[in-house]
Amino acid sequence: MKSSLARLCAGAGIVSLLTATACGDETGGDPESYPEQDIEILVGFGPGGGADVFARQVASIVEEQNNVRVQVVNMEGAGGSNAIREADNRASDGYTWVIDVSLAALAAQGEFGDPGYDFLRPVARFQDEIVHVMVDPERYENWDELAELAEEEEIRLGGVGVGAQADIATMELAAESGLNISYVPFDGAGELLAALLSGNVHGAAEEIGAWVDQIESGEVLPVLAMNEDRIDEFEDIPTSVEHGYDVTTGGTRGIMVHSDTEDETVLAIEELLQDVYESDAYKEHEEAQFIHLREGWLNHQEYEEFIEEHYHRVSSLLEQTGQ
Repeated sequence: MKSSLARLCAGAGIVSLLTATACGDETGGDPESYPEQDIEILVGFGPGGGADVFARQVASIVEEQNNVRVQVVNMEGAGGSNAIREADNRASDGYTWVIDVSLAALAAQGEFGDPGYDFLRPVARFQDEIVHVMVDPERYENWDELAELAEEEEIRLGGVGVGAQADIATMELAAESGLNISYVPFDGAGELLAALLSGNVHGAAEEIGAWVDQIESGEVLPVLAMNEDRIDEFEDIPTSVEHGYDVTTGGTRGIMVHSDTEDETVLAIEELLQDVYESDAYKEHEEAQFIHLREGWLNHQEYEEFIEEHYHRVSSLLEQTGQ
């Protein structure tokens, strides 16, 4: 595989990321030597959720492919902001990674100042999952039942994190459908599942991969896919677009580092992560978790552009809804 450094140096449109010497003989450091020490991955949510499962899968493959130890640290709370802030306080040597699921959305809500998303550097996006509305099948059999209730009274959809994709998708669903829907945030998938099964929320906005076992056992039922087309493996689940709701917001996950991390190190991490993404182990994980339904990979430049676009889209949505 052609290295990220070589690919970037070959593209005149993205040379601005690199210093003038990075594409020459004097790079100020050999990116091929990365990683030379153990890596820590910060996760802003509790164990067992999608972000945690993703981090641990990446960690396992990185350890297998490189002679380093990778430790996953859960720092749940504040809708994922705790881990993001901690990453900002860590060294900029490229050995602290943070899982990003909602930086742009949180920034759009003023969590980190204005614009408040440039203190971390996007390195690679891995996932663009389809958000589903899940219910307890003992209470509801389909989306129509839930929608009918939402015409008469406010229904609560739970999700993991404040400002995360579940939050934004729920906000968009309410705006597009005109239904009375509110969002209830939880710090982890375990808390969300407990709330759903106890009836504390009417439904949950979550990715299928997070609750595969519960879906297969019949404990949880997906009733609406926020997507254009139905999923082959779950062809009985209607889509948001079928219902006339233009809502296809996905649950994205990627990896970021401190904004002061050197360009060559960012490129080396990107190359390492692309090896992870293209590995058989990760592809098997994608299919098992139903993450493969949309192409997830974005390199660092594409990821930067995605963050900026998402920030402005969420800002516009918040302005439209008066939030």
